[in-house]
Amino acid sequence: EEDMTPLELFRLTGLFHPEATAKMIWDVLLAFVIVYSVITVTYQIGFGVVFSGSLEALNLFVDVAFGIDIVVSFNTAFVSGDGDLIFDRKAVVANYLGGWFPIDFIS
Repeated sequence: EEDMTPLELFRLTGLFHPEATAKMIWDVLLAFVIVYSVITVTYQIGFGVVFSGSLEALNLFVDVAFGIDIVVSFNTAFVSGDGDLIFDRKAVVANYLGGWFPIDFIS
């Protein structure tokens, strides 16, 4: 079942394939969001600036994107150290909880 296409995996398990094109695009988009967030939070803290208007709306978008990413991460299969695609939901949740979840949640 390691040869499953992303669509087959999603239909069978409801999980996203970690190497699916859409997931990779999401990851790149989120990388830009993270860079934006690092720059703007540093600016806001360093200069005591409070954003309003469209920048405040953009910051809301950033918060929503981070929230969506947590949901996506809880629903994304992963590749084990042996190169096997792991799509057991309990294993996926345990892997995320023991990995990036604490960092994602705090941020």
